[in-house]
Amino acid sequence: VTVVCKEICDMYVLKQRDFKAALNRWPDQEERFRNIAAQRWRHDVERANKDHFLLNCPLFAQCSTKFIRCISLHLEDRVFMPGENVCLEGEQGDAMYVLIDGMMRVIIGGKPVSELQQGSIIGEIAVLGLSSVRTATLQATSVCLIQVLHRPIFMKYLAEFPREMVQFQEVGASRLETVPIRGEANLFRQQDLFDECSSEFMDKLSTSLHRKFFFADQKIVTDGSESNEMYIIAQGQAIVEKRGIRVGELEVGCAFGELAVMGVTTLQALTISAQGVCDMQVLSRWDLDHLLQEHPVERKSLMRKVAKMMREDLAEVTNEEIMAELSIFQEFGMGLVEHVTSLTTVMLARKDEVILTPDG
Repeated sequence: VTVVCKEICDMYVLKQRDFKAALNRWPDQEERFRNIAAQRWRHDVERANKDHFLLNCPLFAQCSTKFIRCISLHLEDRVFMPGENVCLEGEQGDAMYVLIDGMMRVIIGGKPVSELQQGSIIGEIAVLGLSSVRTATLQATSVCLIQVLHRPIFMKYLAEFPREMVQFQEVGASRLETVPIRGEANLFRQQDLFDECSSEFMDKLSTSLHRKFFFADQKIVTDGSESNEMYIIAQGQAIVEKRGIRVGELEVGCAFGELAVMGVTTLQALTISAQGVCDMQVLSRWDLDHLLQEHPVERKSLMRKVAKMMREDLAEVTNEEIMAELSIFQEFGMGLVEHVTSLTTVMLARKDEVILTPDG
């Protein structure tokens, strides 16, 4: 701004270097001064913008004004001077940063990789609860006004605004999709269902996996609903319910939906809900079917494994007892039945699949 005297003015002048020297002598007063400066700076920005500043950020552009107002009540205003670090690579954090004014440098592995300008948002993954480890250092290259949003506040209002919850669920999934699931990161390699599959098959399977994440209390699958996917928990915990009664919990590495992804049964018998934020690796039936067409050996192995799983679900009933119930064997002794049972091969056939042809 330009300031012009309209008449004779008697003024006090305080130079920046002298004020900085004073703050160095009384460091306990610096934080107070920064808070005052941040509030005034933010008010100036708000006066200059017709809409709330967050509505001009792509991440919040589709959010309702009411949602923006609610979280704005809890945003922390902070000022950072040139050369100061906003956060450090590798440290823990649950907050998201909105750069209201100024410029910042992004540093990864000690090397600058990019510059951030007004309107940039950093830390979406952290505030969504998908990761608490900072992947980069943020350093102010000019005087910066930053607003900070902490995870508990953000989660509180997402629970009250279902439309925004779905929106940010999609944002989180899109961020996660940028990180490929390769090598040991593919949790399907650790499942019994796939332990006989070749490395080539599992590498191809990795490219077919996608990520989903669910907020606390969101239902992943619902009793009585249809599903064609298999899920593995990469992060978080889930609750298992049957007819409204809690029957168990699932931890990181636990899987469900094996019968659904194999097309054996798509009707769900349990309700599984996220206990906290859950990051899931997901395989769809259609992607697996396409892959199995190129790998008949793995297809045979998976069908055999699923058949075994279904038999284990028959509680205490043994294969011999099942065979003995067949009318053709009821006139024979158990010795023969046990011997015949040992010669049988476990086989599973899906709906509309040909089991036997006229030519055998």
